[in-house]
Amino acid sequence: MKKFTQKLIADLRLSDDRRKTRWIFGLTAVSFLLIFSLWLAFYRFVVFARPASFASNPADSTPGFIDTAKRGLATVSDVIKRTANGENILTVTGGSSAPVFVPVLPPEPPPHPFPSL
Repeated sequence: MKKFTQKLIADLRLSDDRRKTRWIFGLTAVSFLLIFSLWLAFYRFVVFARPASFASNPADSTPGFIDTAKRGLATVSDVIKRTANGENILTVTGGSSAPVFVPVLPPEPPPHPFPSL
């Protein structure tokens, strides 16, 4: 296998630019698919893994898409209303190199405790 790989690399070095370009695009696509597959597997493992307590008590489960969308729209509409009324929703404080934006509204606590892994 090592000799085959070395021979392939030597052949690619001596080949024309069109063949090198095809190999670059092909290997880039394969690398992308590999990394994306690993990321997707990790994402499914971490995000969709739930402890046994969630399976036994559905009331403690995480909110669905509709609940999350409603809360997000309520927050956005509140900010738009406050901005339209002339309220300042951000405070700009000067620093040594760049301004820092500090939100005036305190963040809301999550509606449920985060599951522990």
